[in-house]
Amino acid sequence: MNGKMTKVLSVGLAVVLLTLLVSVTSRAIPSGGHLSDAPSAPARSDTAGAPPDVASAGTFTTTIFQRWVSPHPYYAGVAETYMDTYYPDANYGGSGTMKLHSGAGGRQRLLVKFDISSIPSTATVEEATLTLFAWYRSPAYRVTANAYRIERHWNED
Repeated sequence: MNGKMTKVLSVGLAVVLLTLLVSVTSRAIPSGGHLSDAPSAPARSDTAGAPPDVASAGTFTTTIFQRWVSPHPYYAGVAETYMDTYYPDANYGGSGTMKLHSGAGGRQRLLVKFDISSIPSTATVEEATLTLFAWYRSPAYRVTANAYRIERHWNED
């Protein structure tokens, strides 16, 4: 080794370790109408002091997407792999682990996607949290990673 410390994080997927937590606001679209992001002024009424109409505020639901667990026990809508700068044509889709490595010796980057088609197209996603658990890392230190949207289709196979 050249004396520089390399950072390696291997995320084990032998057990279900990927979870996407999505909080969704669903609002019904009025017949013949559309949803607007612009707030509207409240209508005046003679019912001052009456409680607000909670039904029109929308329904908040939290959906968890986790392989073989949620939203149902047979959910398999997770695809994951990693890319390695040393082996750009290698396929790691069937690997039991994903590697995240950043250092002078090379780079490995994770690719993860979830099938979230069960979220209605009229819903507004208020928050999404991706949780990854490290199965092995050397040395044991806290890892910070960034998430980016991939604009191209990719296949795990």
